[in-house]
Amino acid sequence: MSPGSEINRYKFFRNSNYRLNRTKFEYFSLLPRSIKSSVRTSFFVTLFLLSGLLNFVIANNPEFARLQVEQGLSQSSINCILQDSQGFMWFGSEYGINKYDGYGFRVFNHATQDTNSISDNFIRTVVEDDKGNLWIGTT
Repeated sequence: MSPGSEINRYKFFRNSNYRLNRTKFEYFSLLPRSIKSSVRTSFFVTLFLLSGLLNFVIANNPEFARLQVEQGLSQSSINCILQDSQGFMWFGSEYGINKYDGYGFRVFNHATQDTNSISDNFIRTVVEDDKGNLWIGTT
C-alpha cells in the first residue's frame, strides 16, 4: 500500500455521490419496502409491549408502612399474620390478637370472666376458613 493511497481513497468518497454523513432516516429509505414494513411493525409492537409492561409495574408497585407499638400494636414481636377476606390484617402476638383496619388497631385479649374471649393471650396461628370464620391457635 503506497503512502498516498489513504488520501486517494478519501478523495474518492468525498467526490463521489456516496455521502458518508447520511442520516439514519436516509439509510432507512434505501431499504426495500417489505423490510421497511416489518421494521415499522416490529417497532410499534415493541413500543406497545413496553408501554403495557410499564403500566403493569406502575399499577403493581406496593407501598409498605411500618406498624409499631406506638400506633396501637400490642407487642412488637409478631408470631403470625393474616389478611382476611374483608381486607383486615390480623397480627398474633404474645399479648393477644391485633386487628388492623388500615387506620388503627383493636386488640383482643383473654378475659377470665368472659367466656367468649380468646382462650389465651399467646397467639401461635390464625387462619380463615371458606365461610370467613377466623380460627385462632393459642398455647
